[in-house]
Amino acid sequence: MGYDFHTDDAQADNGTFCKYILEQGIERIRGEQQMADIAIIYQSVHHGNTKKVVEKIQEALDVDLYPVTQIETTDFSKYKGIGFASGIYMSKMHPSLFDFLKKENKLPRQAFILYTSGSGGKNYAKKYVETLKKKGIETVGVFECRGYDTYGPLKWIGGIAKNHPDEKDLKRAIEFIEDMKEKLC
Repeated sequence: MGYDFHTDDAQADNGTFCKYILEQGIERIRGEQQMADIAIIYQSVHHGNTKKVVEKIQEALDVDLYPVTQIETTDFSKYKGIGFASGIYMSKMHPSLFDFLKKENKLPRQAFILYTSGSGGKNYAKKYVETLKKKGIETVGVFECRGYDTYGPLKWIGGIAKNHPDEKDLKRAIEFIEDMKEKLC
């Protein structure tokens, strides 16, 4: 049921207007969207491995995605938790995510990390976890999966981790975020 209200309508029929407010929600009237519980700030460069993972998560679950290079002014402290996602570059997360943490103060007190790497199996998030801790942010989980990598001499052999992230990786990423939603206070 739709209503087309004007100021005079609200004064003339307060009951119908209240019903409209309840049905449509105040956010819709103001042109705002409902905010998700979780935001993921990400950087994905070479092959788009990380972007593929976070976009698949967004398709399956209610999360807000923010490419780190496009963030202007957002109060992230309104989120229950925040994720930081990146490919691995020279054994660490992308420098733009470190730069973001240096300048941003409006963040939730809990976070998780998600990263893709060609080699996999190493704790590439350690330095970022330490940086979060220095800002008073608890890391409640870390997710890692392999991603296609042709950096440096790897290009001469056609790269490593071809076809990754694959469907199995994407399914695990979604399950990880479902778990994070339960862990975040």
